[in-house]
Formats: sequence, C-alpha cells, structure tokens
Amino acid sequence: MTKNQDNNKIVLAAEMAARIPLYVGSLTALAMVFLTVGDVIGRYFFNAPIDGATELTRLGMAVVIFTALPVISAKGEHICVDLFDSFYSPKMARIRDGIIDILFGVGLLFLLPRIHILALRVLDYGEYTEYLHIPLYYVNFFFLFWVGLSAICLILRGILLLLKLIPHADEPLINESL
Repeated sequence: MTKNQDNNKIVLAAEMAARIPLYVGSLTALAMVFLTVGDVIGRYFFNAPIDGATELTRLGMAVVIFTALPVISAKGEHICVDLFDSFYSPKMARIRDGIIDILFGVGLLFLLPRIHILALRVLDYGEYTEYLHIPLYYVNFFFLFWVGLSAICLILRGILLLLKLIPHADEPLINESL
C-alpha cells in the first residue's frame, strides 16, 4: 500500500467521523428554524407563542456551535489572520500550523477538568432552565464531550501535519516543477 493510499484512508475516515457532529448540528439548526417559524406564526396570528422557545433556541445554538467545533478543528478551518503568512515557506507553515494545533489542543485539554467541575456543580445544585425545567448538567456534560473531542482532533491534526500525513493548505496539490 502506498503512502497516498494511506493518506486517502485517513482523510476518508476523518470525513466519515465528521458526519456525525455535522448531522447533529444540521438537524438542530433545522429544528431551530421550524421552532422559530412556529413561534412567529403562533405569536402574530394566534397570539400564542411557543413556551420556552427562547430557551430551546439558546440550547440549539450551543448544540450547533459545539458540534461544529471538532469538525472545524479536524479540517483546520478556524478563522486565521494571515498577517505574517507571506514570511513562511510552505514547509515552515506546515510546521507552524502543526505546532499551533497541538498547543491549542493541549490548551483545550486543560479546560476539560474545569468544565467537568462546573458540570458536577450544576448536577449537585440541581440547576435547570427557567421555563422548561431542563437539567443544565446535560448541557455542561455535552460541552465537556465536544470540547474533549475538539482537543483530540486538534492534537491529531497537528501530529499528522508534522508527520506530513495530511495535506497542508499552503502546499501545492501537484508538483509544479513538471
């Protein structure tokens, strides 16, 4: 098996794994659209808004954001300001981005114990949302899971970049010397 075939399998596996959070986030966004339309129609035509629509929208936004985080991390699609990119060769840009991904992944790992402590505190206090009485520890453990997955994605992406097992955005896709 050649290196390109191995790389293609890695990319294919990552894309397949990325579908799960994308589906969750997409279905949540679609549900938020239906919720908003239903709330607006109920509010303006029947004078009967949907109770808890604001809470569900807030929770839905959290789901969309946190499920997208590992996908963005795995694909390297974070927002970047490229003020100094012209000073780096493609090889140095790969090394820079690999190191940055690893550092930020480790940084997210340091957040996990704090998120876990906060989730346990919310569980102990029995906190819940104001109108629908949804236990908030579900939300905090949800954050914990997706932030942990994002950290793993960033660290793996950084390692794969440094080992040249995945392509880098600054490198040409074909050999231009031919």
